[in-house]
Amino acid sequence: MAADAGRRQAGFTLMEILVALVVLGILMAGLGQGMRLGMAAWTRQAALVDETADLDAVDRTIRGLLTSATTGAVHGRNDFEGETDSVSFDGVLPLAFASSGRRAKITLAVDDRHRLMLRWAGMLIDPNTTQPASGEAVVAENLDHIELAYWQGGLDAPGWRDRWTATTAPALIRLRLVFAGKDRRHWPDMVVAPLVEEGGG
Repeated sequence: MAADAGRRQAGFTLMEILVALVVLGILMAGLGQGMRLGMAAWTRQAALVDETADLDAVDRTIRGLLTSATTGAVHGRNDFEGETDSVSFDGVLPLAFASSGRRAKITLAVDDRHRLMLRWAGMLIDPNTTQPASGEAVVAENLDHIELAYWQGGLDAPGWRDRWTATTAPALIRLRLVFAGKDRRHWPDMVVAPLVEEGGG
């Protein structure tokens, strides 16, 4: 009889097992919720890192282009045309786009598909087509518009201008990217000083 009582005391009652299962279920639910929140946070962070990396590449590309901007005066032209929403100039293409010489007439503008487009026409004749090499590439997407301004230095009414038609390049070019819709990306204004002398490249 005493042995039977010892065996009964060594086991778990049905109520204890049920309570243990309920506690285990609560713990598993909490762990699952934590995992879901952690994965969602990781996904958001990864998306933000990707967006920032994209904008870093856009920033480097645009700065490189605007830094090379000249008017083409050394070739007897005045190719610098600065507007609020577009800019054209003699400049130096990135290596990835230069098929027959890097010096080209370059235009930056947003198209009707909300893309910032780089368009160019080369200064050299392509021997395969007997025409100047030309092309276009997407620099950034999902833009509502861009805002450009040009710094006029000197003593005669210095300040930012929304158009530039002078025979010399502006001292500074400011570019603001305005993203479309609910795009959360924001990038500080770029202010670039054209540094390449006329006829370089």
